[in-house]
Amino acid sequence: LDAVTFPTGSSTVASQAHDQIGRVADLLLAYPDVTVEIGGYTDAPGSTTINARLSKERADNVRQAMIDRGVESARVTAKGYGEQDPAETTSGESAANRRVVVRVMKRG
Repeated sequence: LDAVTFPTGSSTVASQAHDQIGRVADLLLAYPDVTVEIGGYTDAPGSTTINARLSKERADNVRQAMIDRGVESARVTAKGYGEQDPAETTSGESAANRRVVVRVMKRG
């Protein structure tokens, strides 16, 4: 998922992200033997506990959007990574760090 980012403190999937999520869901529907993990991330500000919860909520919401598009729930897992593995390291508050990432976990 490119550029599926979130406002600070939010786990709501923006309307402009739904097209990208739909494309990933379409690929999963076309390849029923593939499973994925949705990894949620946050930027650095905030407590580790809050960032862990927020990143998991982001991943859960994107996972649910894929399920709503017909992807079997067992094929999509969600995990929150908090502020680990920042996409942008020059600023701890970068929008690029408030994101979700899709990882292929299993292929046929």
